[in-house]
Formats: sequence, C-alpha cells, structure tokens
Amino acid sequence: MKNDELQTLETDAGFPLGSKWAISTPPTTQFIVPGVTIKEESEVLQKISDALLSSIKGQKIELEGTNWAVRAQCEQLPVPFMCCNDISNPNTLIFETILHPADPLGHHADIINILFHCFPELQGISDAGCNSWYSQEDLKKELKKNLPPNPDFLFCIESIVEKNKNETNRIRTIGLERASRPEINIHEVPEAYTDEMASILAEIAALSLEVPISEPGEKYSLAENIFGLIEINKNIEIDTSKHDQVHIKDIDGTSWPHSLLTAVQKKKSGVWRSKALSKRIQYAAQNSWNLLLRTAENKHINILIAVPWTDASEQKKTEHIWFEVKSVTENKLLASPIHAPAIASIPNENQFFQKSDISDWRINTPIGLLGPFDTDALNEFLLLSGIKPLS
Repeated sequence: MKNDELQTLETDAGFPLGSKWAISTPPTTQFIVPGVTIKEESEVLQKISDALLSSIKGQKIELEGTNWAVRAQCEQLPVPFMCCNDISNPNTLIFETILHPADPLGHHADIINILFHCFPELQGISDAGCNSWYSQEDLKKELKKNLPPNPDFLFCIESIVEKNKNETNRIRTIGLERASRPEINIHEVPEAYTDEMASILAEIAALSLEVPISEPGEKYSLAENIFGLIEINKNIEIDTSKHDQVHIKDIDGTSWPHSLLTAVQKKKSGVWRSKALSKRIQYAAQNSWNLLLRTAENKHINILIAVPWTDASEQKKTEHIWFEVKSVTENKLLASPIHAPAIASIPNENQFFQKSDISDWRINTPIGLLGPFDTDALNEFLLLSGIKPLS
C-alpha cells in the first residue's frame, strides 16, 4: 500500500474568491484538437449547438494566422470561448477560454466532454495549460466510467534539478494559475524523496482548488496537527508568470515539509484530501462493489476497504478509516480496523459494511496493489487465479 493511503482526511470548506492568493486575471486555457476538419466558423457552432441541444451566440473575429476564428457563448458553459483553425494545421481545431474561478475543475471537465461528443473523429485533446495529452482511447475510457472530474486533469507536477544544490530538486505545479489559484512550489527536496513529495504535492494542489492557501508567513494545515509555513516563492527565474507563487516550507523553517513526509511514511497521518478527489474515488469504489464481493469470496486474497467517518466539530473533518476484510455475507463485508484513527472515534471490533459505506478499496496481488480504477487488471488477476471474473 502506498505511504499516503492508510490514513486519509478531508475537509468540508469552500474557496472564497476574495482570498489573498486568488488570481483576478488568470491565463487562458487552450485545447488543441487534431483530426478535426472544420472549413468555416458556422460549422463548428452548429456542431456544438447540435451536441448540446442548445442555441449558441457567435461572432466572427479576425485572428492572424487562422483560416477562421469565432468568439461564442452558450448556456452550458459559464464563460465565453473562442474557436479557430490554424493555417498551418487545417485539420486541427483550437478551443480557448478562461476557466471559471468558482468551479474551474467542473468547467474544465465540461469542455473536454463537449469536445469529445461534438467531434468523435478527433485523435485526442492536447491541454496546453498543463502539458497533457489525452488520446481518443483515453477519453473513451474516462468518459465511459461517468466519474466525477479528476483534479489531476487540471494540473501536472514537474520536478526540476536545482542549480548549485546538493542533489536536490524543486517540485512545482503547472496549471493552477489558470484556475485562479497560485502555483505551488517546494524547494530543496532530496532526490531520494522527490517522487513521494511529488505525490503529496498533487494532493495539496487538488485541495487548493477548494481551500485557500494561508497568507504569507502563516501556518498552513497539511494534515491533522501537521503544518507547513507559507512564503511567497522567490526562486522563479525559470517561470514566466507575473503572479505570486506559493512556497511551502516545513513549520520549523527548513526549506521543504519533511515533517509531513515523515508522518505519512510512518502512517501517523495522511494528507488532507480534497472533496473532489474523495468523491471521484468513492464513486469508483462503490461502482465496483460486485467485483469486490466476487474477489472477497476467495479468503486467500488480502482486501482492504476504506470507510469515511465524520467528526462532530464545526470543521466537519472526515477521516477514511481502513479495514481489513474478513468475510463476505449476503452482499456485505465483515471487516476490522487496521490502524488507530487520527480524529475519528470508532468501535475497535469487526463490523459489517455495505456498498454505500465504502469510499475506497485496495487489494494486494502478485501483479501489484490494485484499487477502484484497476478493475480490468483485477478481472485479469481473478481469471489467472482460476476465479471466474465478472463479465
């Protein structure tokens, strides 16, 4: 099991647009869609209108280097957008907009969904804002599952070898700025811990879409009773951004939050998890319940399930407690807790859980640790084990 998956906490908070770090003029988000041939602007507006079953208001604009360009607006998208066709790439559509600051994740997901359904012939979608490419096959798999939006689609994590440092890296986000949030940096991370800290930074980045980063010089809650120190990032010589960026240090003032990594490695705590990520994982976990029951019929397979417990405080903190499955009875799983909760109060005994109770699961197999997004691999493992998988 990954280091940060034994104890997972989440908060129920919203992002105030008046936050110190909120960016009032975010950069545009551009999607490049190859494999789409549109000869004039009226054609693209008609395709989008037909797919959305809604009228669209559009205005032709002059844009250098394009065969055509149009600025448009529709009810399903909260912000106007621009579509164009580049002279050098006549079989490519360019879609550009500004993500709505109140819900950039939902807005981003809606655009990808619209583009995929409007232009089924596309080869894929390139998201220039976070250097990501989603092939047609990737999009089919993602949209077929009908999952809540994936925060990882909105940003990426980059690792940069630092100059004049002793085998340390700077890790940073790319893509948060277009969501009206500051990019987040962590400096002087030892090479041996870079991958683990990159995974932790991805969780912090997803949370920053919902909960504002603390003011410069203040503490920032990274996990239960674990804080980082927030500073304005000074080391941006390779960045082109005109906006302030966040630098997270350890609470003791050292350059990277090693206290958090130590707590995660020792399974004393988990990074706060965003509501969006929790919702996505829970949906996938519950959607694969029948497969989980089928697997649990084999007593030799080690299965862990996570169950959310919310405390009674005003903060409404939720901890996802991990339980080990002991048996399956009448579509329920009997399981016992495998670790002491950080904030929740639960009975230390076996309990029955049903589909609606769980928020995640993990299964240890010879082919690796599998979770709710690995159902194809789990079916394959069951087949190799002589267990009839679900069709």
